[in-house]
Amino acid sequence: MKQSCPNCKTIAEINEKEYQPGEVVTRKCELCGEELVFNIPVPEVVKPKVVIVEKGPSDEEKMIQEKREKALRDKIEKLEKAQAKVDAQNQRDKEESKRITRIILVVVGILVVVGGIIGVVAWYNNVYIPNKIDEESPRYYTFATSVTLRSEPLAGADYTKITSLPFGTELITYDHGDEWCRVKVNMADANGERKTGYVASPYVLNKADFMLLSSIFGDMEGKKVISESRCRLALLQYFKSKGLVGDMSQAEANEYGLNVNVMPQNQWQVFTKDKKQKNNTTYFKRLYDKESKFTDIAVIIKNINSGDRKLLYFYFDDDETPHFYTEMPAPTTGYIKKITMEYGSLDVVYTD
Repeated sequence: MKQSCPNCKTIAEINEKEYQPGEVVTRKCELCGEELVFNIPVPEVVKPKVVIVEKGPSDEEKMIQEKREKALRDKIEKLEKAQAKVDAQNQRDKEESKRITRIILVVVGILVVVGGIIGVVAWYNNVYIPNKIDEESPRYYTFATSVTLRSEPLAGADYTKITSLPFGTELITYDHGDEWCRVKVNMADANGERKTGYVASPYVLNKADFMLLSSIFGDMEGKKVISESRCRLALLQYFKSKGLVGDMSQAEANEYGLNVNVMPQNQWQVFTKDKKQKNNTTYFKRLYDKESKFTDIAVIIKNINSGDRKLLYFYFDDDETPHFYTEMPAPTTGYIKKITMEYGSLDVVYTD
């Protein structure tokens, strides 16, 4: 082992094998005496290289592993196929559900349309047409004190009687024959129903005639005293033949369909006392034909504007057909006390 003197550069040498590794040896330079230090090196320990050799699985282990992996793959494949079947079935179920839903919607739509059509047809046949017929059918009115509504056009049978209709009942008239009218009462009863049936034609009037007849009575007593329908018809026919009206305006006459000019001179009415009083503005007795089935009637009518009065006299055939016999002036006051007839001439006695 050699070392150069740092002072004189003389080379000094020792045998390192004579010393222990790591030992420090000093020597003096032979030329200049400078102390030199030798560090005996320690030999480097060489670490053994560790080689890790990975040992692979044996053939048996590989076979077992492959079997396990194959079983796992088979299981996964089965699960995937099963899931695919489930998904396919679910898809088919959804499509079927959609198809059924579409069918149901179509069926419901058809039912709704059919139901709507049936409903419309039913409404048309059961509501619209009857209402239209009712609206377009003429109106007639009962003018007798009481008119029987019957279930069949058969008079005198108690089992056909439905109800009694008072004076002025409005009737929707579907058919007007010589003897019977098929009608509906244009007013609901206590049960909210409008009864239908038949009434005798001789006891109903069209609107114009009924309104004219109603205008003739100046008070309620007049209707009570002149209660027979034949007597009311006698007055109506007289007023129509003479162009007279009762208490109504020209506008009302036009509305009712009366072909008459309403003027002060042609407005006349009947005013009576209670029917129980002996002397009145009406008088009932068989004078024209003492063998007649019905009594004659004499009645005083009064002009509602001038106060003038006149007496009318009517008689009747056995079928109740009225006939106007005569008319004559009457005093502005007083009531009929007695009437006699000789040789076709009337003699009337009035009260003071």
